[in-house]
Amino acid sequence: MKRYERSMSVDAFAEHVDGLVDGLTGDELPTLITADGKPKAVLLDIARYEERRETLALVRSVAMEQEVREGKFRPLKTCFVTFASAHPIKR
Repeated sequence: MKRYERSMSVDAFAEHVDGLVDGLTGDELPTLITADGKPKAVLLDIARYEERRETLALVRSVAMEQEVREGKFRPLKTCFVTFASAHPIKR
């Protein structure tokens, strides 16, 4: 498990939720929320969350482009022709 600089129990989170949410703006550090000592959620500023989503989308796009170059994908038309020949429609 990744180490977090800040963590708290779900009980402490519930007790201080208003202050925690108010203090999130511009905060770059995520807070790990635990229940029974096990990680359950991460509290993160919305701007940081959106940045991470955009970064992940870019990484996935680059990975998919690489897979296309390696021939791991087939054109959609080829997939339909293969499927249709394996599963003919009976009329």
